[in-house]
Amino acid sequence: MNNRCIVSIVWIGFYVYLLTLGCSNPASDQGPLGFIAGRVTDSLTSFPIESAWVDVDTVSPYFAYTNSQGNYIISAPNIPAMMSLFCGRGGYKTKMSSPFVTIPGDTVVVNFELAP
Repeated sequence: MNNRCIVSIVWIGFYVYLLTLGCSNPASDQGPLGFIAGRVTDSLTSFPIESAWVDVDTVSPYFAYTNSQGNYIISAPNIPAMMSLFCGRGGYKTKMSSPFVTIPGDTVVVNFELAP
């Protein structure tokens, strides 16, 4: 087997691993879920920003990308500590939210306006 085949097999394995990350729900093993949802818009135009990433800083596997309307939703475990979100996209400045706590079965709304 040559090096090119080995590299291809490694990439295919990595791609399958990434796909399984989206199918699993690590929060289900950690108690009741809380939800974080919101919208990401351009601070100058108020237009939605598609494909922006939103990441929970204290629980690394919890993140989302915005859809074409700039909306996202993250299911996260009820953590008895403050957490914040980070949001960004290429061409925009990364922004951090104010701290908050998720509530089981409830949705915390966190909107972002990103500056170019």
